[in-house]
Amino acid sequence: NVVSTIKDAMADVGMETDAKGASLRGPSVFVTPGGTGAIAKVLLNALPFTTITLGIGIFVEPATLHLRANGLVLISEAQAADGSSCVIVGSREGCCSTPLLHIEAAQCTLSNLHIEHAFCVASCRPRELGTNDSELGQFSAIRISGESQALIARCSISCRQGCGIDVGGSARPTIHNCIVEACSDGFILRDSSAATVRQNSVRNCTSSCIKSMNHAEGTVHDNCFENGGHACLLAAGSSSTSFINNKIGDTKGCGIRLCDETTAIVEGNHVNGHHMNGLEAGGSSNAMVKGNTIKGSSGSGMVLHDSSNGVFVNNDISGSVLAGVGIRDRADPIFTGNRVSHGAGSGLVLLDEAKGVIDDNRFFKNTCAGIGIKGNACGLFNKNTVCDNAGYGVWMQDTASGTFQNNLVENNSKAGFAVSHQAAPTLHSNRIIGGQQVGLLIQNQAHGHYEANIISHNKSGNVMLLGSSSGTLLKNLISHSTGGGVIVRGENRSVLSFNTVEGNSRANIAVLDQAKPIFEENLIQNGLGRGLVITGTAAGQYLGNTIRSHALAGVYVGGNAEPHLIRNIVCESGASGIVVEDCAQPHISHNSMCGNASAAVAVQGTAAPVMECNIVLHNGNGGIWLGEKAGGIFTGNRVEESPKGWRIGSHVTARVESPVALGVSLSSFPQYEQELRDRIENAMQYCRPLPRLVNAVFVQNPGVDDKSTIGMVFIKFPSNLLHTCETLSNTSRAANF
Repeated sequence: NVVSTIKDAMADVGMETDAKGASLRGPSVFVTPGGTGAIAKVLLNALPFTTITLGIGIFVEPATLHLRANGLVLISEAQAADGSSCVIVGSREGCCSTPLLHIEAAQCTLSNLHIEHAFCVASCRPRELGTNDSELGQFSAIRISGESQALIARCSISCRQGCGIDVGGSARPTIHNCIVEACSDGFILRDSSAATVRQNSVRNCTSSCIKSMNHAEGTVHDNCFENGGHACLLAAGSSSTSFINNKIGDTKGCGIRLCDETTAIVEGNHVNGHHMNGLEAGGSSNAMVKGNTIKGSSGSGMVLHDSSNGVFVNNDISGSVLAGVGIRDRADPIFTGNRVSHGAGSGLVLLDEAKGVIDDNRFFKNTCAGIGIKGNACGLFNKNTVCDNAGYGVWMQDTASGTFQNNLVENNSKAGFAVSHQAAPTLHSNRIIGGQQVGLLIQNQAHGHYEANIISHNKSGNVMLLGSSSGTLLKNLISHSTGGGVIVRGENRSVLSFNTVEGNSRANIAVLDQAKPIFEENLIQNGLGRGLVITGTAAGQYLGNTIRSHALAGVYVGGNAEPHLIRNIVCESGASGIVVEDCAQPHISHNSMCGNASAAVAVQGTAAPVMECNIVLHNGNGGIWLGEKAGGIFTGNRVEESPKGWRIGSHVTARVESPVALGVSLSSFPQYEQELRDRIENAMQYCRPLPRLVNAVFVQNPGVDDKSTIGMVFIKFPSNLLHTCETLSNTSRAANF
């Protein structure tokens, strides 16, 4: 097997061998151990392509062994039956930058050797090799320099106070199937070298198992690294080395560290065992990190910091004690196609001034939030799945911002998307669904823009707006929560426009406390409770909304609330259209109420609304009912004529001015005629059974002051609704219907 190994190794560099593995291109020398400097004496006069075979035993070499002759082969005799082998030991008493073996030859082969370099004097510490320090290298077992294409195979190498193998210059060596252990750094790749390091085992190094620096290139693949000090694998300087399919086991520091301006490729590596952070990227690094597996970090799976950039693709990060991925400082990565799961902290945390493009990732089954954003961080989050986390789906705080689009946030134990402090995100076209608590939570002084999202089936409520927050919610679908559609509390000043709020079990919209939101042009429908509830001392403006088909009242105003309800349509409620009670004092103007099961408007308690210029179509179920002690001002309202058009209780303090039958416009309201016609047509389309409007015209009343008009509405109705459109006389009714 040893002969076969030697033959294969020499064939790798194009050297022919005989049956015993000796080179056919030069002489062969056998060296037996004894004394000191035995190998050095042979190398001194070695010719090109000499094969030097070392016998079993210990070779003590006090000086550097220079391998300069091209094509040298340095191999050991076959291992003895008792396990003894050839050992080369360096005993250095001088400069700590001196190697035991220095390979300068263009071609050279080392195979099946055991090399130990450990005897540096105590007063001479090994130099710390800076990222741009390449002139002398450092204390090492083997140094490869120049343009050497050396081959090192199946060797065992250690250097307790220095580097195992130091590759510099423009060397292009191949190093495989070696054991490198008990070093400061197992490998150092520096200068403009481009080594191929494969299938080695590197362990028990006090600094790093392998370090790439300066402008080093090359490929490091299919190795096993473990028990590094600061990091098992380190890429620094402007290196561009590729690290592929390596296994990284226990280490005191991090598994992989990227720093300075490295553009390393880190692909398909496995980081397991005990380690702090699985991967750290700092400085101005710009690496490609692809398809790696990082498990069980006692810190974070990945930490991206300083001003690092880079692309992080299709990595699997799981079981981290802290955040699965932490992005901080001014880091700005592209993070796409990754899986971050089963962490004891959050999935991904964006901190400080960090940015980034976070695209098409999955953050799931983490103990805290799927995604957390703090400080002044600002990222673009697109097409991510954030699900099944035991905390929040997404948590934002401080002055964080960012854009979230096309993400799925599903089945998280706390709020699906929580925005706190002064955070101000932009959310567009996301799905926030199936949460165990609230879907979208905006609180404190947070704000932001929330458009075209689907917020649905969240148990404790779909949207909750709290504190002094003031978000803008536009064109969202908010539906089917057992806890309510939109809950607005505190001193909230949010604006909600063109949303569809439907199918929620409690109130579709509840406005409480001192909130003063603006609801404009929303469709609020098909609720299992009330449509819109306003109570406490809440106020705000509610403009042009359609509120329809609720099991209970379409609108409920209670407490001491003082909202303004203007140009809304309230129809098809299972109870009254609008209920005003307690001490509420709403301003209700230019609204249309039709097709409600009970009174269109019911005022109870000591409530005192101001109602003006409203249209009330009640189909005999009741128009405007004022209960005992009701107050307020009612002026210019158009109420369908019937015995139930008005009902006024005892002790009522309300002032009812100019009640107007439907179809008649007094001279004081000539400007209202066109709007009245449009509103009747608009309101009717929401009624069931649906009357069909044929024409609506307003004509001059003959023989009366020119400023007076009579409204004539021509409508085709089912027969049971004919009484809805009474005009001034039975004669005209008979003539027109």
